[in-house]
Amino acid sequence: MSRPQQWTKEEAAVLLHGLLQIINCDVPRSEVIKQVSADLRKIATLRGQVIDDIYRNENGITFQLASMESAYYGKTIMKPATNLFVQVVDLYRNNRIEFDKVLKGALDMLENRHADHEENFMTWLSKQVSPMQLSELYGTYREIEEFCLRVKTINSPLFSSVDFDRSKKIKNTIETNKVFRFSHRKHMGKYIASATHFMHYCKTLLDTASAEKEKTNEEDDTAKSVQNKQDEALAQKYPIIYKKVKAIVCATSEKLTASDIKSKIGAIARLSDIEYIISNATWGYSYDVQAEEAVESASESTTISVNPYFSHIKMKTGNGNDKAGEAIRNWDDVVLISERLVAKNKLKDNLLFVILVNTGLTVDTVLNLKFSDFLNPDKSFKECFVISKIKSAANSRDESGEYPINKDILAALFLYIQAKVSYNLNDFIFVGESHNNSSFAPFSRQTTVRIFAGITQEIDGKYNVSARTLKKTYDYHFASSEVSSSDDDSKSEPIKLLSDIMKIKSLLDKSGRYRDRLLFAIGLGLGMSGRDLMKLRFKHIINDDGSVKEELPLFGNFEEGECEFYIETSAEIRDAVMQYSKFVGINDLNDFVFKSEGNHRTEYALAANSILRVIKSVVAEADVNVNATTLTFKKTFLYHQLMASGGSSQMKSTIRRILRHSSFSQTLAFLCADEKEFESTTEAMSIDRPVRQESQDLRSVDFTSPADYSYSTPVSFTYFDQKYQDLRSWTDLYVKLFTCLYEDYPHILKPGMSFSRTTGGRIELTTEDQQMIMFAPKKVANTNLVLETNISASNMISKVRFWLEICNVDFENVEINYVKKAAVGSSRRTEEKPKVVVAPVQIVAADEKYKIVLQDRFKKGYRLGSGLDLKKFKRYYHELHGVELHEDDNTIGIKIRNCGIFHEEKLFIPEVMLSDELKDKLFAYISDEFAQGKKAIYYEALFRAFSEQFLDYYIYDAEMLKAYLAHYNNGKYHITSNYIAKEGGVSAKPYDEVKDYLIGAGVPVDAQVVCEVLSHIPSKKIMQILGMNAEFVNNGKSYYFHVSVINLSQEELDNIAALISDMIEEKEFISGNELVSAIKAKYPYIIDNNQNFSALGMRDAIKYNLQDRFSFSGNVISGKGKWMSMADVFANYAKGRSVFDIAELVTLAEEMNSSVYFEAVYENSLRISQSQFVSKEQAQFHIHETDMAIDRFCNGKYIPIKAVTEFGSFPDAGFPWNPYLLAHYVYSYSKRYKLLTAGFNRNTSVGAIVSRNSGIESFDDFLAIALAEGNCILKKENALNFLVDQGYLARRNYSNIEKILIQANAQRNMKGTD
Repeated sequence: MSRPQQWTKEEAAVLLHGLLQIINCDVPRSEVIKQVSADLRKIATLRGQVIDDIYRNENGITFQLASMESAYYGKTIMKPATNLFVQVVDLYRNNRIEFDKVLKGALDMLENRHADHEENFMTWLSKQVSPMQLSELYGTYREIEEFCLRVKTINSPLFSSVDFDRSKKIKNTIETNKVFRFSHRKHMGKYIASATHFMHYCKTLLDTASAEKEKTNEEDDTAKSVQNKQDEALAQKYPIIYKKVKAIVCATSEKLTASDIKSKIGAIARLSDIEYIISNATWGYSYDVQAEEAVESASESTTISVNPYFSHIKMKTGNGNDKAGEAIRNWDDVVLISERLVAKNKLKDNLLFVILVNTGLTVDTVLNLKFSDFLNPDKSFKECFVISKIKSAANSRDESGEYPINKDILAALFLYIQAKVSYNLNDFIFVGESHNNSSFAPFSRQTTVRIFAGITQEIDGKYNVSARTLKKTYDYHFASSEVSSSDDDSKSEPIKLLSDIMKIKSLLDKSGRYRDRLLFAIGLGLGMSGRDLMKLRFKHIINDDGSVKEELPLFGNFEEGECEFYIETSAEIRDAVMQYSKFVGINDLNDFVFKSEGNHRTEYALAANSILRVIKSVVAEADVNVNATTLTFKKTFLYHQLMASGGSSQMKSTIRRILRHSSFSQTLAFLCADEKEFESTTEAMSIDRPVRQESQDLRSVDFTSPADYSYSTPVSFTYFDQKYQDLRSWTDLYVKLFTCLYEDYPHILKPGMSFSRTTGGRIELTTEDQQMIMFAPKKVANTNLVLETNISASNMISKVRFWLEICNVDFENVEINYVKKAAVGSSRRTEEKPKVVVAPVQIVAADEKYKIVLQDRFKKGYRLGSGLDLKKFKRYYHELHGVELHEDDNTIGIKIRNCGIFHEEKLFIPEVMLSDELKDKLFAYISDEFAQGKKAIYYEALFRAFSEQFLDYYIYDAEMLKAYLAHYNNGKYHITSNYIAKEGGVSAKPYDEVKDYLIGAGVPVDAQVVCEVLSHIPSKKIMQILGMNAEFVNNGKSYYFHVSVINLSQEELDNIAALISDMIEEKEFISGNELVSAIKAKYPYIIDNNQNFSALGMRDAIKYNLQDRFSFSGNVISGKGKWMSMADVFANYAKGRSVFDIAELVTLAEEMNSSVYFEAVYENSLRISQSQFVSKEQAQFHIHETDMAIDRFCNGKYIPIKAVTEFGSFPDAGFPWNPYLLAHYVYSYSKRYKLLTAGFNRNTSVGAIVSRNSGIESFDDFLAIALAEGNCILKKENALNFLVDQGYLARRNYSNIEKILIQANAQRNMKGTD
């Protein structure tokens, strides 16, 4: 039975609303009671509460309605009014607007209106982020909702409201709550980004409310927007574009070009449509169409751009279809298993499970792990653990290497170590419980088999968990699928002959293979790789109105704002899209385009290896002789672009840049082409090529200021006073400098990293066996690592800076010297007189006219190196200043760089980033913090303090804030990579500051207060310090104290230790509650001297001080080396008694401050009735005869336990047969049947007796079958009622019911059942 829940204001409003229906509308009282009960129970379920049959049932509502009547009439009718009911009645009478708002919130939840909010938000979000980012962020909102509901930040589902103030509270909770930050610390950036996006969405709705109202008024009065028949005809022909164009044109007095209007509307309109509307509408105007076409053709003249999200990583796939050892493909199930193991205090089993499923290691290797593999000498956690050799003769697989300790492993390890205080670093982690000394060898594989069997039971047999299962699970979720060497993309070739392309087109046009036709049309038309085609969704190529998009981003880069150039959709792509969409039928634009042809409704995309097979089979069938792979489309596209341009130097440079090649010869190798193929176009161009001349102007890299390192050569570099010379190239320097850093910081520079602050970047450091994912891998000396070197010199310097920042190496400790080359040319022609000499780059002062353009038109930043932004800049310069910009592109680029702040490949104007008022406020805040004695302020903490004020400006993160501060600093403060300090030489020590503050406080302090007082330290850092160091003790309710402030002398600790020894000698263990009670009884002065500390705080402080004498596991205290979990406590209790009853178990649970661990009890005893248990030795089952007796009741695959009502045919079992004994028999003894149930409980015996030959593996699968085959309406409430009535569930709630209903519907549809 759940504890009584306090009534909320929303519930009280619903109850009052019901009373008013009785009073004012003559609705029968019984009807109102029934409806209010149903509504309040539904609200609780929507909020994620677990409710029982008593919660807000009709009997309870009857009494509460009487209480509300007393509040309404101002006198006691039958039951006195509660304070809350009086307040709600007062709100109804005196502030009807607020009352209606409260009631509306409850009613909205009942009507599930939040579904609309969620859909609208996701549509909005899909336009702000890439599809990959959208997929990652989507999964975070469920976790954010569940957590915020649990901590009472919100009292209704996340999307039930789009109130801006509420969204700010949600964001603040995610950023500051220590529990959330710890459990999600590896991906906190993603969760903060999710909360920030939701807050921005809410703010957008708030800001545009008046505009929406105006829009509604316009739609209600269509006649006002159409002034005559000519306008009416245009509006009918272009129903959407007409309104958008008119709104833009009429909103400004300027004469806009069609391109300007198109850029504001987006990709829904063609230029020709916009020109037609403007030229023919009564409110339009004429303009120079030829000039506009010239601008457009200039914009389209460059058809290649960098796709920063292109990657060679192959699709992760699972393998194996067998149930025995099948991969756990739903990661939610992995999380569920871990949560159940933790909930039942099986922390060791959980750690084993988590390590295996997150590393893919063999059981033998994991069993040989020691604490020293995960912990440093000071017992802080390592970033990764190392397998240096095969640790078992039984394990023939070489698993040597580094394995990252991710957030899941870290959390499981942290929980286990917290419980197992007594350990040495040299101890094995997984030691058999029969050993009293942790130095013994790890437990055997047979023990792991039993553990896996227990895990299988935890998930009701949904998966047959084994070592093989967990390895396959790892492979499915983490490991890359390998393509055979013959299919290596490095050997792929482009389709060079146009005749071969036409053969493929002819084949696909005639074959009726619509999917394959579209695959080739889009692949060859956009140059998409197999991996990008795999991710393609209909929404990327089809508009909401069903039309094909007029333009598509090159290489399928659908991340809005990141792609510079687009390709006009060809007739071939348009026809292929329309033909294929008619063939498959599109239900949802979010569906993947390419799916397995046997099942177009599947939610899974066509796998990468399947795409490869399609490409190879079509090419072979068309008799085209090329080695085709998933890169063939990209190579073919680029090859023909180069040929079509006549082999122009501009196109060569552009393609080389997109492929990130250091030379065009590397590009030729990638395209499988020869220079001779372009000789006709390159010979003339090489005549006037200048001679290379070296300048001996020695320069040093300035990491704080971006520079152009093209046409330069490195001379030397110095790393902490060690100088390195004889460098062959920038690549040579890059690899050698990384080698130096890696020797000192291997725990930071780990395989799989991308040296970029943005997510989704390509992998730039990996192991030798994975180097095929790189373009130009170079080996890191004395390691098994390789480094991606297919980058420019300027990018190399940017990445070196990134290394130094994440390793906290000051820039002054690394010096790089280089020389600039004076001209670009061929070293083979040094005897010729140079015709062009390029002078060294000069520093050009910022131009005020440039700044005006950037401030007015590039508020969100100017992308350096972008040809499109440069074209826009020139056009805007002419529009704003009335003159053409005639300076060369190089000079323009240098001047633009000198106008502002460089951050993440964009230039921002500082005057636009913040207002003068906010800038002054920011620096005043910094000054005040230093005046109060702060030595350093972290950028992250500073950004959080001003995050809401930054919303209307252009500082998006802490890194950008650092760049802004550095620009305006002028030497006043010391700028470091992580914090700003009052003066140089200051070292930030957040751990010491937290410790000093708590010691100074002398009492438990709310963690939020610690964060506020130490606001210059990021909350994330403070929460990590509090959660990861045992000397900071949790006093409950997020209050912490330092262990030194508790008043415990050495003599008192010795007395407590003696007390513990006496108590555990008597019964092997005690609970923390028992210990505190015993201290209070024997040494009351200890409690009196520490009245500020809770029983929890007292227990953990004692745990810290006595960890070398006893074992502590949660609330269980036992002898040194005799670690016991809560499950062990209940198991030992059951094993040690021949007879006991349910009341004794309840008493034990109360003493241990725990719930009853029924599974442990069932494993070690026999339940013979509702209240009685006996030892397993007393079981006298005749298994064959008993199974035959069950056969008489079970004519199909299953029956509910309650269906067995007569036991006359059952053989004698030594005890009278009843549902409890029957359930235990089927659970533990039957050979022919198994028990599927949601779990055991005190008062009922529920579940299903299922034939072992039925093929039904899990309880969820069984419920789906029972609903599909039962006479039940497949709605949530009806389904739960049915399952309870049948005896499968004890209560009318089940966490997976929505998923089960989907399965049941699918099964009914397959059978043709209505």
